[in-house]
Amino acid sequence: MKKYKGRYLVIGLCMTLLLAGCGIGRDDSAEEKTTAVKEESIPEEGTTGGILTETEQVPDVTVDGMSLDILKSMTLEEKIGQMLFVGMDTLQADGKSGKITKINRTIEGKIEAWSPGGVILYGKNMEDQEQVTELNQALQQASRIPLFIGTEEEGGENSRIASQEKMKVEETETARMIGESGDSVRARETGQTIGTYMKEMGFNLNFAPVVDVSEKEENVIMGSRTYGTDPELTADMASAFVTGIQAEGVSAVLKYFPGQGSLTEDTHKGAADITKTIKELRETEFKPFSEGIEAGADFIMVGHASVSSVTENQTPASLSKLMIAEILRNELRFDSVVITDSMNMKAITETYSPEEAAAKAVKAGADMILCPDNGREAYEGIRKAVKDGEIEEKRLDESVLRILKVKVRRGIIPEDTELIQEK
Repeated sequence: MKKYKGRYLVIGLCMTLLLAGCGIGRDDSAEEKTTAVKEESIPEEGTTGGILTETEQVPDVTVDGMSLDILKSMTLEEKIGQMLFVGMDTLQADGKSGKITKINRTIEGKIEAWSPGGVILYGKNMEDQEQVTELNQALQQASRIPLFIGTEEEGGENSRIASQEKMKVEETETARMIGESGDSVRARETGQTIGTYMKEMGFNLNFAPVVDVSEKEENVIMGSRTYGTDPELTADMASAFVTGIQAEGVSAVLKYFPGQGSLTEDTHKGAADITKTIKELRETEFKPFSEGIEAGADFIMVGHASVSSVTENQTPASLSKLMIAEILRNELRFDSVVITDSMNMKAITETYSPEEAAAKAVKAGADMILCPDNGREAYEGIRKAVKDGEIEEKRLDESVLRILKVKVRRGIIPEDTELIQEK
């Protein structure tokens, strides 16, 4: 089906000639691409969200054309499924937590029924390279729409893969060690090293790097997971890590927006609030995210801490339209995939049901819901909100198109995909 690539290239050439004939030059086109993203609208054809890296070969017009064609063929249920990034426990019918290291008929059935956009593996799902590779292959084979398969591999001790005794992968430094060196080359090489062994095992997404700027040298919540207290240094290291890992075909996830380095509370255990003003956030926390966006990061994870000095309420950032749709999208101009932090954390579950949390996150502008406390209820929460008119289906289209673009660009969805019906 390579003819699709040719078709999209022809369309792109025609569009270029048409625009040139109308007197619209490259500068004008670039200016149009940087306009604020309008909520509840499909991004214009020709925009890519700045996610192309120099090592990739899929032309923008092919990414756009393929993604739109796939989107048009999808059902409402498939669109909702693509917005869920779930764990192996969620794919078990009984919902019990356990050491799930192989796929079974129950998991296959859930994937077929839900069409989840991604699956995250934890240490309990891993034994050695062979087992993980086989599991990832089986997960992909079970899904009609190719999956994001991710884990959290930040480097050093906070690495789900490298921390397993039977894993024979190259050891890497912690973010703090790299930050103390002041050498961004080490950050890029760490990203490349991690990306290489992740790719070999069938992973295509890493929930890293942490780009929070620590308030103090010893951050009791983040420990050695941050690059340090200097926003400029953190920005340099984060962008280098992104460049390194995405050059290996593995998507990077900048976390935790809007920046949780000043927190003294843990959102795993309950509510937490960032008390910095918007001016303070712009001068410190936003800088690494801006540099990461400039480097082409595929994902940004939004944390569950509230930002009461900005929003004037205790709504978690992951459920805040002001924080996502206005600040992250419009001010920082990020137009790739926004994913929430895990929705099974107490900062969410103590106040919101799985249905409420999922629907509120979508309304706020999130594209993917990570680890809902109950996958079925989260799915139904979004579906009900659409059926009741609280969320327009074109709002889902906006998110799913971003998801598909990353999947096409990274080669997760191949150019000869059968998801596009021959015309």
